[in-house]
Amino acid sequence: MPRHKDKLSMCAETSLDTTSQGGKIMNNANKNSLSKTNQSRTNFKMFKAGKRWVFACAAVLTMMGGTISAFVTTPYMTHAATESVLRRAASAPKVSEPVTTDDTTVSGTADPNVTISIKVATGEDIEGQSDSNGDFSVEITKQPLGTVLEVMAIGADFLPSEVTYVTVKAASTTTVDAPDVNKVTTSSTTITGTAAPNSHITVTKDDGSKLVEGDASSSGSFSLTIPKQAAGTNLHVTATVNDVPSKATTVQVTDDSTPATVAAPVVGEATEGDTSLSGTATPGDTIQVFDS
Repeated sequence: MPRHKDKLSMCAETSLDTTSQGGKIMNNANKNSLSKTNQSRTNFKMFKAGKRWVFACAAVLTMMGGTISAFVTTPYMTHAATESVLRRAASAPKVSEPVTTDDTTVSGTADPNVTISIKVATGEDIEGQSDSNGDFSVEITKQPLGTVLEVMAIGADFLPSEVTYVTVKAASTTTVDAPDVNKVTTSSTTITGTAAPNSHITVTKDDGSKLVEGDASSSGSFSLTIPKQAAGTNLHVTATVNDVPSKATTVQVTDDSTPATVAAPVVGEATEGDTSLSGTATPGDTIQVFDS
């Protein structure tokens, strides 16, 4: 078996040609710095070939963010050198400013010369490119309030980056539509309606006290549980998106414990021989005529 000092001596003489990674990288048995490498370690591996003990030098290098694990044969062996390169993931893009409902570009920084992919509200992926300094500006269509953009970097020399999530904020001119609220009666235990998708719904009373709050669905529908309210109670319902509240929609609780009274119709003058009657009544009422 080779002596320890012989092993280190032979490891010091070996090298690995990594032209695709920027040139020849010498192993680091004597602790010399390596070009474009910020960390290294060299060991040797013993194994038996027939009746003889032989070994290969093993260099583990960190280079340009990737790890190169190289097992290099010594001059006394005929096996070819091998290498395996693990690419690092691209850096997650940084979006420089808030994206609002008025914006038609997304700007920021990433690794130089990578593809920037942005998934927008429609599910479409919009792509752009970072320049040699890593700056990027990708054109998009105006996005709905509350949309979550998914921004990532993809490069030939990198694995895809982690996703950067960006929520579209309200521009200074943004308004949220007031919710549409269905009828509420004295027997109601829910308040229902439609509002901006994913908006936060708040229901208050005349004195400003909060009765209930919750969220609308992605389609804008909402149904919130409430205690039964007295007839004549006013309920004020608002929808809020990204801290922008809508105007309140006010509904008054109606009493459904007794049938509603119906106003008597007003009938025009009738004379003998008439075959029709005319007059006015509450819209939607059914008019019936009886002989006296």
